[in-house]
This record gives sequence, C-alpha cells and structure tokens, in this order.
Amino acid sequence: MFVSSENDPNYLTVVAHLRLTHKSNLPHPPGPCLHEVCHPKCDPTCAYNVYICDYGRIHLCSEQSCKLFGSTPTLTCPISGQQMGNIVSNYNKDDARTWYNKGTEGIDSSSSGQLLKKRKKKQTTNTEVHIKNAAETIIINLLYSNARKDHNEASKKKYTEEATMAMNTYALRRKTKMNQMAYKSDLYRIYSFYMTQFQPLKEMTMDMNVVRYYSEIVWQVWQICVKYHIHPNQRVFNEQGDEIKNRLTPEVVILGVLYSLRQGLSVGDIPVLPKDEFLENLPYVNNYTLFGIDKTKVTRGLNVLLQSYNNAVSLGVDSNNLLLNVTRLPPKTQHAGGLGTGPSV
Repeated sequence: MFVSSENDPNYLTVVAHLRLTHKSNLPHPPGPCLHEVCHPKCDPTCAYNVYICDYGRIHLCSEQSCKLFGSTPTLTCPISGQQMGNIVSNYNKDDARTWYNKGTEGIDSSSSGQLLKKRKKKQTTNTEVHIKNAAETIIINLLYSNARKDHNEASKKKYTEEATMAMNTYALRRKTKMNQMAYKSDLYRIYSFYMTQFQPLKEMTMDMNVVRYYSEIVWQVWQICVKYHIHPNQRVFNEQGDEIKNRLTPEVVILGVLYSLRQGLSVGDIPVLPKDEFLENLPYVNNYTLFGIDKTKVTRGLNVLLQSYNNAVSLGVDSNNLLLNVTRLPPKTQHAGGLGTGPSV
C-alpha cells in the first residue's frame, strides 16, 4: 500500500502498526534523521513508504509530505534512502517499488538539477481556500465589524441604566427612612462603581495583512486537528467496517485557535501557539451573541486543539511538526495607537 500524505485515511493506522512492531526507548538525537544514523525501516505488508527509525521517529516518504523531497542532486531521500527522481527508468512517483534503494549509478546530477527547477509549485487546495475564507470572515467580524460599535453602545447603555437605578434607589431610601436628601458625593461613587465596569472594545480600521496573518495560522492548526483529533485507539467503525468519522467544524477550530493564541497554548514543554497580545482585543465570550456566534463553540474549539496536540505527542510526532511554520506567515503590521487593553475570557 502507498500512503500519499499524512491526510491519507490509512496513515494513522500504519503509524500505530509500526509503533507496535518497532518499539524503541532510545532518546531522540538532535537534528533530523539520517539513513546512515537512524536506519529507518518500513513494513511492506502494511505500507512501503512509511518509515520508523531506531529512535521511534516516523518519516513519510512521498512528494507531498517529505520535506527533503528532491533536496539532493540525485533526488535520493537522505532519510529513507529511496530515490525519487523521475530520471529513473520506469519510474512511478506513486509506487515506491520502482525507486532505487540507494546509489547514484548512471545519474546525471546536472539533469537532476534541471528537473528539480522545472518542478511546479504546489497549488493551493480548495480546502485551504475554504478554511482561510471562513477564518477571515470570523476574524473580521470579531475585530473590525460594526458589531464592536454596537457592543460598546449596548454595554454603555446597560451600565448607565444600572447606575441610574442604583442612585435612584439610594436617594429614595434616604428620603423615606431618614427624610434627608442624598449626598452628591455618594451618588457619584455609585455611578463610578458601575461605569468603571464598562470596558469598551477598541474600534480599529480593518487591516487585511492582520486578517491574512491569523487565517494562515488557522490553516496550519486545522491540518493538525484533521490528522490527530481522533486517536487511532478511539476510532469507531460501523457494521460494514467503515470508519465513522467525527467531522470537524471550521468555526469551532477557528474560535479555538484565536483564543488559544490570545492566552498562548503549550502541550507539555512544547509552545505550539505563542501568546499574541494583539488578540486581547477580542470581545468577551459571553457577548458573542452580539456577533452572531454561539459562545459554547469557543470551549469546544479549545478542547479540540488540546486533544489533537496531545494525540500527536502520544503518537510520537516530531515536535517540530507541531510548531507554526513562520516562513509561511504573511507580515503583520501594527495598528496605529498600539494595542488596546481587552477583556478576558
């Protein structure tokens, strides 16, 4: 069987099988695996392009997933030792059995370099566009929409009415029970007590650089959640043997990512999502109804993220694959006036 990428439905099953049959208690060496050092092995009866090394690290040798694909002049993977260049006779990139195990006999490095230059860039998938569009919609709604102004007006009106009612109650009690007028200083303290609880949201001019920055983070985290939100040991199958999948909702993951970024998220000693102070400008979760969002989805999103990252760690996924790929993040400009002080969840 050939596993095309980590999104392949058979990938986690193969990984679980390899971990059961190739157990290792050796500590991970610094740096990436190398064929001569870690001796990666595969089980052809299960999948012939998924490898596990002597240290228990997993390597998927395919064009979609191998970060070192085509990185050598002979197009030989330095981890698996398989040759991936299409200058090999009868080569089939989807069939590892046509790859050379190792060696450079008859390989012209100059022609390999030319083929490497001609390789087309990976195109953006429809799923990526869908997730990023959904993320941008929610980000704009929470950070830049008129709902923030409506929230401020409604919140100010609420606290003003509560302050007025408290002052009237105090003044009436003074008059009926003590036959005295209320002191202005007392009325002022009552009014101040209520109005200091009013924390308006900062109104900002929309910046698409900021929106795209966070949507890219959402997309990277989404891919991790899709792969690992269900542990292989928790998979459920129907009577026909087909897996019953628990589908992820983009809105749930997006909200979980935004609030995880606002406070920072670590799994063990791995800072998978660094704290982002700008997202302190997010509104109170309890006020999400003003933005047309179900507030319970925030908690569900946080749980999905924690479950996904914990599953990935328990499966031995390299911590470097759980961190954000900062090279893909677009530049994020700073809003004029600095960062506002926002409310907490």
